[in-house]
Order: sequence, then structure tokens, then C-alpha cells
Amino acid sequence: MMKYSKPINRKLKAKEYNLLEHLFKLEAKHFLKTLPELVVIGRCGCGDDLCPTIQLGFSGQTEIIYGEILIDYFGISNKGNLIGVSVLGNKNQPTELEFWSIDGVEDVSEIPDIDTLKPLSKLMMD
Repeated sequence: MMKYSKPINRKLKAKEYNLLEHLFKLEAKHFLKTLPELVVIGRCGCGDDLCPTIQLGFSGQTEIIYGEILIDYFGISNKGNLIGVSVLGNKNQPTELEFWSIDGVEDVSEIPDIDTLKPLSKLMMD
């Protein structure tokens, strides 16, 4: 059985911060005020060190909080494949930034460009 996450403690990388800021502006403006306080407290436990999925918390927080999907988007990888992008959390805070291969073709190792992001519901309607 896969361990859900591996504990780490670091600041958000610029690309992670910018992606969250973009999604919060579109879908969850109330989280914008907490964005500068968010840090990475865990990373995906899938075993792939390149997987960009991260667990979020506030400085000093070590316990992973499990949330539900709050924002569900998709983007296009550099290889042209569909990559799911979700923000999970609760009413108080975002708790995870998750990435996955929608079509199972690609091992996700990078964050899709913001310019390629669209709501997942648009993909399901096409």
C-alpha cells in the first residue's frame, strides 16, 4: 500500500505559488489572503520523486489535513497530454495541490502552464 504523503517543510516554489494564486483568483478568492502564509508540509507518496503533488499547511503545521476537491481544472503538459489539477481543502484552508494524468498516458512530473488551464467540467462537456 502506498504511503499517502512524505513529510517535508519548505516554502512554495514560484510556479506553485503562481498556479495557486491564479486558481484562487478564479474560483476561491477567500483563499488569496492566506496564500502568503501557505507552506509545503508534505509531498506525494507515490514513489515518483518528480511528482509535483504537494500537501499544504501553515508555518509550524505538521499534520496533514485531508480535504475535499474545491477546485478541479486540467492543463496540457509539454508533451501535449491532459493533466488534472485539483486543489483540495476545507472551508478554512487549501490542503493539497494535486496533479494526475487524465488519460493515463503520462507520468506527471511537471506543473502545466497556467495558460493551458481550463475547468475540468469543460473537458467533460466536449
